[in-house]
Amino acid sequence: MSSKQRPFFFHLIGISSLLGLAMTLFYLAAGALRGDFKVVQRYFETYPGMELFLIVLFPVMITGAWAWLKALRDHKPAAHPGDPDEEKN
Repeated sequence: MSSKQRPFFFHLIGISSLLGLAMTLFYLAAGALRGDFKVVQRYFETYPGMELFLIVLFPVMITGAWAWLKALRDHKPAAHPGDPDEEKN
């Protein structure tokens, strides 16, 4: 795989990070637009243990989505498993 190509799984991680980030922000924004800023508190009461999600996984999702969008701006092709370029190295 040449240095110009991104691994195929990088795009899968980026898409899933971006979708997860969008769903989380959609949930929080819906409450904020209604003027209900206690939506997060009620969410934590309903689903105990989700603090770990916001503390650990949410920043990972933000970083993954940012890196994926940055890679898309670079216009580098994805490297698929079994590519001839990958087998040469």
